[in-house]
Amino acid sequence: MPPFAIVEAPRELVELHPEGHDLGAVPAFGSRVVAHTQELSVSHLDDVPVSLRRDVLMFDWWTHNPDRTLTTQSGNPNLLWDTDNGQLVVIDHNEAFDVAFEPQAFSETHVFAGLIPSIFQDLVERVSYVDRLRSALAVWPAACQNVPDEWWFADVERTVSASFDLDATWALLNRCTQEEFWRLAP
Repeated sequence: MPPFAIVEAPRELVELHPEGHDLGAVPAFGSRVVAHTQELSVSHLDDVPVSLRRDVLMFDWWTHNPDRTLTTQSGNPNLLWDTDNGQLVVIDHNEAFDVAFEPQAFSETHVFAGLIPSIFQDLVERVSYVDRLRSALAVWPAACQNVPDEWWFADVERTVSASFDLDATWALLNRCTQEEFWRLAP
């Protein structure tokens, strides 16, 4: 993942760009441009280390991110390939915590779906991921406290709460400790 920060675009600049109205002149999550990248294609899959492929797959399953698809016919992996350094660049997490997430579709279309058995049927991998995910969960309260106030609202005036349910998201992430989480079928 490229270095990231909370960024804010000047209102004048946002108003000049057609897509700026969706973004607004409020704090947003931004990442640095990585030069010399292209969208990850099927031809680059074997160049990505297996451990990184597993991590991306697991993270997307854990967060219910359905937006990293790639098959031999089509897809939108939301992954870039750094041609200078031969490295994967992970981008675009805006579909995480999707309330309409479909496990079957995920297991059929995720860019790294072929690795599902190597994670979900391997007890050593499972123990390793449970430990890592629990460590990530430990910082959840602090992370929530560091969210810009504007993000809790759907409008600039801060009169309409954002449609983000902290309790539901916490429950979603905590399912990594439950047996059902580990029943993703390829």
